[in-house]
Amino acid sequence: MRLFLKIIRFIFLILIIGVLYKCSSMKKSFSLASFQEGRALKIEAVPKDIPGMQKTIAGSGFVVIIDSIPYLITNRHNVEKNDYYTKELRIDEELNYLNVYAFRYNEYSALRLEVRNNGTQLFYGNEHKGRVTDVIALRMPQKSDQSKYDEINYKVDYDLKLEEEIFTISIFNSGGDNYRSFLLFGNIITNPDADITHNEYGVLPAFKINKHSLPGMSGSPVFVWPDKTKSPIFVGILSGNADGTAFVIRRSILIDLGEKIRNHE
Repeated sequence: MRLFLKIIRFIFLILIIGVLYKCSSMKKSFSLASFQEGRALKIEAVPKDIPGMQKTIAGSGFVVIIDSIPYLITNRHNVEKNDYYTKELRIDEELNYLNVYAFRYNEYSALRLEVRNNGTQLFYGNEHKGRVTDVIALRMPQKSDQSKYDEINYKVDYDLKLEEEIFTISIFNSGGDNYRSFLLFGNIITNPDADITHNEYGVLPAFKINKHSLPGMSGSPVFVWPDKTKSPIFVGILSGNADGTAFVIRRSILIDLGEKIRNHE
């Protein structure tokens, strides 16, 4: 009888341990599918504050918080009529407004931001080695309950490594008015702490990855995910292609831009 009770207790103990382990595993799980929703925004730069057909330049962006104020982060070349890198004229009108679309599970919110007013730039930028960078920040209205975006924490320090896996979050159109976020994975192929030098583009505060950036992806946030039980870590901004591969502007440029905004405000 005593042996039978010991066996019952042992089985009960094993069951309890199994339940506790399962609960612990559930607490540690992290959903990348949920994380990607609302992190990237679709943007369209337009000349005039009017509805209807206009010439546009499309790109991506995301939101960070600087001193309790939300800012849209994107590439400078997404709001310039001349290409930032090649200097070629892409559109013959000044781009004065941004249509910003935030998506979460195929639901979206939209707003329009003024980029220029009578030729005056309304966004913040900074420099690297005497040249303006391809990163800008544009102040947004305070977030409303209807907003479909989530802010990105850009202040977490992380030492990137050569060949480390990264991913970017971008937006694609799946037909009609249906937009969804998608992930593009790749690996770092140049020193992540060093500038790259391009024959045409010059010195860029960026590192290359072994993937190609598609039209409309410029300005997308880039992450690493070293601990699959925790949130991914922001490391840079996807900005274009050079010599057939995409390059990512380093997080340090955004850190510097944030400090410049704080000092200005």
